[in-house]
Amino acid sequence: MKECRVALCQNRITNDKEETVRDALTQVRSAASAGAQLVVLPEMFVCPYTNQSMRANREPLWGPTAEALSDCADRNDIYLIGGSFPEETQEGLYNTCMVFDPSGNHIGTHRKAHLFNVDIPGKISYKESDTFLAGNSVCAVDTDLGKIGIGICYDIRFPEYFRKLALAGCEILVVPSSFGRATGEAHWILSLRMRAIDNQCYMLGVSPAPNPDLPYQAYGHSAITDPWGTVMGELDTMPGILTGTLDPERLRSIREEFPLLKSRRPELYV
Repeated sequence: MKECRVALCQNRITNDKEETVRDALTQVRSAASAGAQLVVLPEMFVCPYTNQSMRANREPLWGPTAEALSDCADRNDIYLIGGSFPEETQEGLYNTCMVFDPSGNHIGTHRKAHLFNVDIPGKISYKESDTFLAGNSVCAVDTDLGKIGIGICYDIRFPEYFRKLALAGCEILVVPSSFGRATGEAHWILSLRMRAIDNQCYMLGVSPAPNPDLPYQAYGHSAITDPWGTVMGELDTMPGILTGTLDPERLRSIREEFPLLKSRRPELYV
């Protein structure tokens, strides 16, 4: 990987899709103007995180959202990881992330592989599989900045997924998310740190800012962790942009001094 400036855009989602997307892309342009080369948006950055809203805001892979993201990447000369949106296909809906290069070319797609079905009495009850189908592949994208691996939200709880990305050569792992408050307080930063430590990679985790007017409250707290698991920066619950510089020498020195990945014994794990 190369040294690069990254930015996580923690937008506030409303019931007005056009306004929400417009505000998110304003954040992206601000991040690019400040020197970011890689910019990331949150999971489902286009609409409220409810099954009804996500069904109502579905669109094809190459629809208005993809066109807006592609144009924004091109005009601002950045790599743009477009959070996710509800993708409509013949077989059903997917929670889909698209990746664009600085010319606006579509260079990667990840469909959320692990669907969030949970029931915590008194805190949260939600079944994502009521709306979405699960994706069936991992997403690793070659860029001029290095190889980037993509997961979406609940994917972060499955270490095998991110280990596969690391073994494929990814040194930057990106997780557009929308953790709820209960699970976010307990596990969000912890999960980012653990996947960074597990794989000796940079982890970029970006969430929407909570909106008290919506039924689902995102946790916010977008954060960057380095390959040692150190939190390099973290937002609070307000809309904002988190920036950081990823240093390849930091990654190489950690991997050389603590050769975790080289110490693996795959023959024991089957």
